[in-house]
Amino acid sequence: MTSPWGTVPSWVSAVSVIFAALTYRWSLSTKEKEQAAKVAAWKSKEGDGKQRITLSNFSDSPAFDVCLPDGGRSAHQQELSPKSYIVFTEDGEYEYTADGKEIRVRDAMKLDKAIFRQEGRPKLTFKDAVGREWVAGSTGKLRRKRGRPRRKR
Repeated sequence: MTSPWGTVPSWVSAVSVIFAALTYRWSLSTKEKEQAAKVAAWKSKEGDGKQRITLSNFSDSPAFDVCLPDGGRSAHQQELSPKSYIVFTEDGEYEYTADGKEIRVRDAMKLDKAIFRQEGRPKLTFKDAVGREWVAGSTGKLRRKRGRPRRKR
């Protein structure tokens, strides 16, 4: 006589399928976060006393719609090339480095001085190469922005 609950082998196989599905989902979310974890913004103070904010993309793919919101205004960068970074200073200078080539420009893209006085890391929002939106808060913790991506009309 068989049990209405099935046999031990059928239970083991059911649990194995559930475990495999959960493992697969976890590996997908880890892979999604792989590029996003290599895009960051942070503050530093150098020997000259100037506060700096560095925006970097050390992934192999570009980041898009990169934004450093600073309260009222935001600094936008349409695209941040792979293996590149931008260093902003309080006086409006910035250095852009991509593929090991440095370009120095004065008074090109200014950040509001308020962002330099904020506590913690600067907030950062961007889209990865696939179009997923990401947010890194003032603690540096990275999370995927929820909601549907907006379609261009």
